[in-house]
Amino acid sequence: LQTYKWDMKKLLQNRNGKSPSPHTNMVPPPRGFVNLGNTCFLNATLQCLAYMPTLCQSITALPTSCYEINKGGKHAQQQQGQRITMFLRSLLRRVHGIEALEKGAPWKTSPIAPKNIHNAITSCRINGHRFRPGRQEDAHELLIHLFDAMHEGELFAAGINPHASGWRDKLPIRRLQETTFVHRIFGGYFQSQLHCPCGYKSNTYDPFLDLALEVSKKHITSLDAAFKEFMRKEKLDQNNRWKCSGCKKNVCPTKHLSVFRPPLSLCIHLKRFEF
Repeated sequence: LQTYKWDMKKLLQNRNGKSPSPHTNMVPPPRGFVNLGNTCFLNATLQCLAYMPTLCQSITALPTSCYEINKGGKHAQQQQGQRITMFLRSLLRRVHGIEALEKGAPWKTSPIAPKNIHNAITSCRINGHRFRPGRQEDAHELLIHLFDAMHEGELFAAGINPHASGWRDKLPIRRLQETTFVHRIFGGYFQSQLHCPCGYKSNTYDPFLDLALEVSKKHITSLDAAFKEFMRKEKLDQNNRWKCSGCKKNVCPTKHLSVFRPPLSLCIHLKRFEF
C-alpha cells in the first residue's frame, strides 16, 4: 500500500526476497480467463482487480500461512472470506507470472480458468447472496460481495466476529473494522453536512467502498457532471426538519454530501437505470 503505481520489482519479488534479474522482461504477457459458463461477470471483475497496483502488490505479498490458526495441534478451517482472499492471491500470482518466476520457468500466455474462485462463490452464500453456476449475474454485485467477504475474513483473523451482537461496541479502538486491507485500498469517507440558516454546520462521516453515480439523466454527459450531480446541495423540506444545535430551532437545513477522503483506488458504480 506504499503507492498506487506499479512497482514491478516489488510485485515480482519472490518469497526469498530475491528480485528478478535486471535482464528479465519486467512485463509478463497479459493472460485471459476461461469462460466457465456465463461467467463474463466474474471474468470482467477479476480482470479489473488483476491490474490494480494497490490490490495486486498487497495480496500477492501475503504469506500462504497468514490465515492459518492452530488449535490443539490442528489447523482450523479457514473462514469463507479468507479462502476467497487466498484463491485471489493464487490467481494474481499466476496472472503476473510470479509462480513461474519462483520455479525458474518461462511465463505462460495461455488463458487461466478461475475455477477456485468460481467454486467458492457458487458453492455457498456470500453475505446472504447465492451466485448460481451457469446463471448470468451482475459484476458490481459480485465485486461488493467479494469486498465484504474478504473484509470479514480479515476481521475473523483478528479475532473479531462481525456477526455477533453488539460487536462494534466491543472493539478496543473505534473504527478498527475500517483498517482491513479492503478498506485501506478501496475505502473512503463521505462527509454529510447540514447547514442551518443561522450559520451552524453539522458534519457526519461515513465509510464507503464504492461510489454510485447517476448517469441516466440527460444533462449528465460526463463523469465530471455525474460527480457534480452527486454533490449537489439539497434544501430539505418541512417533512425533514432538523433541530439545530446552534440556534436550538427546528429548521429546514441545506444538505451537502461530498467525498471527505477519497480511497487509494476509487470504484465507481454507474447507475444507468431509474426505477
